Amino acid sequence: MRKLAFGYSTKCNIRCEYCVATEDLPADKKMDSDRAREIIVEMAQAGVGGISFSAGEPFLYFNEIVALVKLCQRIGIYTRMVTNSFWAKTAASSDRRVSELKKNGLCQLRLSFSRWHQKHVNKDNVLNAGRAVSFKRRQILTDYQASCCDMNPCLTPDLDMYACCDAGSHFPETDFFYLGNLKDNTIKQLFAKTETDRLHNLIRTMGIAHIASYTGMRAREIITYSKCELCRKLFNSPETVTRLKAEIPQLTAWCR
Repeated sequence: MRKLAFGYSTKCNIRCEYCVATEDLPADKKMDSDRAREIIVEMAQAGVGGISFSAGEPFLYFNEIVALVKLCQRIGIYTRMVTNSFWAKTAASSDRRVSELKKNGLCQLRLSFSRWHQKHVNKDNVLNAGRAVSFKRRQILTDYQASCCDMNPCLTPDLDMYACCDAGSHFPETDFFYLGNLKDNTIKQLFAKTETDRLHNLIRTMGIAHIASYTGMRAREIITYSKCELCRKLFNSPETVTRLKAEIPQLTAWCR
C-alpha cells in the first residue's frame, strides 16, 4: 500500500529548534483547499491507501483538515493526524475534538511530545489528548534495532514530493530523498522513483541501523542516534551515498 505524509501547511503555533517538516521553509505556506481535494482523489487513483496529515500543525486548520479526512474516508484512504496537542487544554475540549475527528473517519491520532515540543506545550495538554484516544505500549529494547523505515513520502504545500516525511529540509548536501514536483510529474511517476530506488528499498527492508553498521559504525555509537538522526548522518553525506550506491550488491548480501 502506498502511503504519504500530506503537508497541507507549514504554519505552526510553536517554533521548535528542530522540525521534521517546516525548518528552513516559509512559516505560513498553505495548500489551496480545492487543490488539496483534487490531489487526494488523484492519490487514491494512484494506489495511495494511507495519508498522514502532519506538520505544520493540522489543528490550526481543523475544519479544513476534517473535510479532507472525510473525503479520505469516502474514497477508502486510511488517515492519521500528527499534532502537538496545543488545543487539548481540557479533557472536555479534547473529547469533543477527537470525537469529531473519529466521526468523520480519522483512523489514528499521533501526539508529538519530543524534547523540542516539551519546551512549548504543557504536558497536561498531551495527557488530555492522550486520554481521548488509546495507545499501545512499546517494547523496551536493549540492543540497537534494525530501524526499518516505511519511508512514507511527503508532499509539501509547494507540491514538492520527498521519499520520506523527514527529508524536506534536512538533506541539503545530497537531496537524497527528493523525488520531484507535481507540476512536472504525475503522482504515479514520483512514487515509482522511490519504489524502484535500491537504496530506498534497503532502508525499508534492511534498516538504517544495519546500513550504518555496514559502513563501519559501532553499535555503541549507533544507539546514540534516533532513527532520523542516523539517517541524516548517513544520507546527507555525499561520500557515504556515493559509496553505498557503488556497493549495493555487497550491502544487500551483508549481515551483521
